[in-house]
Amino acid sequence: MIEDIGKTAGMVWEFLSKQDKPVSLNTIKRGVPVSSTLLMMAIGWLAREDKINVVVSDESFSYEISLK
Repeated sequence: MIEDIGKTAGMVWEFLSKQDKPVSLNTIKRGVPVSSTLLMMAIGWLAREDKINVVVSDESFSYEISLK
């Protein structure tokens, strides 16, 4: 399972590296074809490794995610 999370974290990182602005979680879900659970674990991995910025929008209670 750890290998799957790490591989997915790489997929998320690659996806984010192609974006020119922060993207929503739904955008990442559409761009990275894995289960929601695995995607969330991968985002947690990247956050723990301090590789991404996660900003919560005050108005819509949504997240915007980008690479650091």
